[in-house]
Amino acid sequence: MIKLKDIIIYGNGGHAKVVKTACKDNYVVKGQFDDSITEEGVENGVWKGRYDHSKFEMVKLIVAIGDNGVRKKIVSKVKHRFTSIIAKTAIIEESVVIGEGGMILQGSIVQVDTKLGKHVIVNTGASIDHDCQIGDFVHIAPGSVLCGNVSVGQGTLIGARSVVLPGVSIGQNVKVGAGTVVHRNVPDGATVVGNPGRIISN
Repeated sequence: MIKLKDIIIYGNGGHAKVVKTACKDNYVVKGQFDDSITEEGVENGVWKGRYDHSKFEMVKLIVAIGDNGVRKKIVSKVKHRFTSIIAKTAIIEESVVIGEGGMILQGSIVQVDTKLGKHVIVNTGASIDHDCQIGDFVHIAPGSVLCGNVSVGQGTLIGARSVVLPGVSIGQNVKVGAGTVVHRNVPDGATVVGNPGRIISN
């Protein structure tokens, strides 16, 4: 019988709902922090309230916020230790390296020899193929496909249903629009949209 792990979720929005659902088979959510919660208390067996480092001090935490910049800011102030979560329906090859704070969500696939940085989101139904390098605080949105040998820099958003072709390098803090086909390298700070992808700001 698998022993369930205790976990705390930081976040109270839509992404936190998805993460909480992903936790149900392998984890027990002990608490949920968010600065928008004005009244602390227990809801459906889970303590909820504003962040308090003295609460559940020995329980590891996941920052379940989809926005990369906000997630990074919260990580910098949290004093709990971090953990990563893998949904029961995700497929992760044994050689994959997952940095702390990673969220591998329902129906996602991460293939052989891929490395994920810290606090990366691989969202619902996303697919990352072999030998990819994903930087810290990246969000691979639902249904996205990264082909083999792709690199993605820190803080980048890969929009829903986008496709990144083999060997492409995407810089830091890039925004890839939903449904974009990225067929060539993208510099830091750019926004790329369309099929084929074109840079509309840099």
